[in-house]
Amino acid sequence: MILPFQNIKNGRELGGLTAADGKKTKCCLLLRTGELFTADEKEILSLSEDYKIKTVIDFRDHSECEIRPDKEIPGAVYHQIPILPPQPEEIRDQLMAMLINEPKATFLRIYENIAENSDAAAAYCKFFQVILENQGVPLLYHCRQGKDRTGIASILLLSALGVPEEEVLKDYFLTNELLKADYEALKAQGTPEDQLEKAKDILFVMEECVHGYLGLLKKNWGSINGYLQGALCLGQEDLKTLRAIYTE
Repeated sequence: MILPFQNIKNGRELGGLTAADGKKTKCCLLLRTGELFTADEKEILSLSEDYKIKTVIDFRDHSECEIRPDKEIPGAVYHQIPILPPQPEEIRDQLMAMLINEPKATFLRIYENIAENSDAAAAYCKFFQVILENQGVPLLYHCRQGKDRTGIASILLLSALGVPEEEVLKDYFLTNELLKADYEALKAQGTPEDQLEKAKDILFVMEECVHGYLGLLKKNWGSINGYLQGALCLGQEDLKTLRAIYTE
């Protein structure tokens, strides 16, 4: 279900999806969004009172969080779990330049790095630890736009709950529908065609990236489940617990 927010980008909750053993994912327990820096007071109040969010997981790095800090949800516990390792300012500037000039190639490299980097695996392992400790209390997780780091988190989480890959990817690509308005706004402003193409690669998620990511997991670990158990150290009991809490 798409969340009814204007200022919080790319928001939906992960309920109602087909999961393991013919069950469905429970509604309003797992929310994924973009950053909360842009949220207004009404949206924060809604997350607190309507969705009863008690845990927030932020995948952005320290400098992103300092520049654009989340608005606080009253009563919620905040966890910062950076997916990408910290980089010196010079390297960050180089990466930003690459992202602007060659966005598709840069995102392909980022997805490859996340698939094979032990720091990223450790971060997603911590993500699952927080979810397990959370014991079914409504939870929200996000990065900047809620599309790449958050998208991968959703792929892993939904896979752990036994959601078929086809449905997992439907949720992943829903990002493109939810961020389409930002692209259309650039188009309406008369942005040159070459810049629009690059903007599309920055704003939207790409098949090449996600299929490359999944291909590496399957190549290195045999399957997504193999990655969950081998790289993220989720045991069979952990998977049973997750499914007991988040499916019905």
